[in-house]
Amino acid sequence: MSRTLMDARNEVAQLRGRALVALVERQLPWDFEARELTDAWPSFGVGLVSRMATTLTAVLILQPARRDADAGTLVRSLYEHAVHFAWLAADPSPARLGEWRKQDLVERIKAHNDLAARGFPVLEEENLAAFTAEIAALDGHQLVLADLATAADLYWGGQIPGMATGDRVVSFRGWYGLVYRHYSAVAHPTIRGLHRVVDDVGGVKRRVVIERADQGDGPYGMGVLIFAVALFVASQSLDWPSKDEITEVFDRHKV
Repeated sequence: MSRTLMDARNEVAQLRGRALVALVERQLPWDFEARELTDAWPSFGVGLVSRMATTLTAVLILQPARRDADAGTLVRSLYEHAVHFAWLAADPSPARLGEWRKQDLVERIKAHNDLAARGFPVLEEENLAAFTAEIAALDGHQLVLADLATAADLYWGGQIPGMATGDRVVSFRGWYGLVYRHYSAVAHPTIRGLHRVVDDVGGVKRRVVIERADQGDGPYGMGVLIFAVALFVASQSLDWPSKDEITEVFDRHKV
């Protein structure tokens, strides 16, 4: 790919991403009333969209410096949020929200137990007892991201522009391999992840460098696409933002 085309694509990703984030920013803050899981979905849904908006903003901030590895780690997190959001939006029932809540509580108690064993408990005994009782009352098993992606595809496949079902790459399940597994190499300390900062200079010699700024397109366009799909889900499940507003961003900014 020529440098001119790569630069153009990067500029378009930046413009699209910031325009999509602006759709969220202009709506917030947004107040909700939610006393029970039965009426909690709108606040949870908008909250997840807000988290994804700030994550994408961080990705776009890294783009001019071409810090592709760190940006890829953030896009991986963005994808994980998008899958959970799409899975919940497909069926925002108390049962499904309860599964999500149970997972959250289980992880909180794991963190507490780990630190408490080292003399630094983070939960009061009252809260620990309440969380334990709530876990026992909630249905569901440990959530598996790949399974959530498959379930999201079963509902949203064909409803979101350009998104197919899980047997295609452009799908929530397809992105599990393309984004989540691919960027695991830079999200975790792996030999493959070091390829970005280690050069083979001949023979047995290797040279460690600061990450180069000429890696190619990078993960920026992918991050924008994932966020756009999440907004299309929000358009249907939360009636905001409108599908036309999202589409207009892509029509306005083209390579």
